[in-house]
Amino acid sequence: MTTAQKPKEYYSQLPAFGMLDSLGCLVAIFTYLADIGSDIFVAYLYFREGNVYSFGFTVAFIVVPTLVVTSFSLTWYIHDSKKNVEIHISNLKWIFRLIFHFLQIGPVLR
Repeated sequence: MTTAQKPKEYYSQLPAFGMLDSLGCLVAIFTYLADIGSDIFVAYLYFREGNVYSFGFTVAFIVVPTLVVTSFSLTWYIHDSKKNVEIHISNLKWIFRLIFHFLQIGPVLR
C-alpha cells in the first residue's frame, strides 16, 4: 500500500508533530552543522599554525565519525527501500540523497 493509498485512520494514529517538534528539529540541524563547521575551523587553525599532528587528529576525528554515520544512514535507506517494495522512490530522490551523504550532511535528511 503506497502512502497515497493509506486510510485516513492510519494518519490519525500517528503522534502529532507540533511547533515545538519543528523547533527541536531546526535546532538539531543547526547545532549539527555548527559542530561540523567549528571542527573544520579548528583543523584549519592547526594547519595554519603548522601543528601537523593536531591537524591530522582533528581531521580524523571529523572524518571517521561522519563516515560511520553516513554509512549507517545509507544502509538504512537501502534497507527501507527493500522492505517497502511497493513504494517506489524516484532516481532523482536517490541522487539527492547520495549528494547529501557525499557532502557528509546525510543526517540532516534523516
